[in-house]
Amino acid sequence: MRCGLSSIRPPALIHTGRPDGYLDYFNRGWLVFVDKSLEELCGWRWTDAVHPEDVASMVQKWQAALTSGEPLEAEARVRRADGEYRLLLHRKVPLRDERGLS
Repeated sequence: MRCGLSSIRPPALIHTGRPDGYLDYFNRGWLVFVDKSLEELCGWRWTDAVHPEDVASMVQKWQAALTSGEPLEAEARVRRADGEYRLLLHRKVPLRDERGLS
């Protein structure tokens, strides 16, 4: 299981996940926003940055999207580097090959 880091700095918080739900990449924007390392976010450890009241719902929606293969759009509060929570819109879209497989 390997996490990736890119030097590209788009003005968005971007991460990727595998078909099993393991998040395996976070861009620098995410790392700066939450002041965490890749190792602290990869896998399911990203839930530590989500508001405790939002974690169960976010995980349930993520798992449902993985099962259905449908895009996910949900709001959840995420703890910023300064400890404040900010409501973020999370969009996750499955990447598929030319045959429609993920």
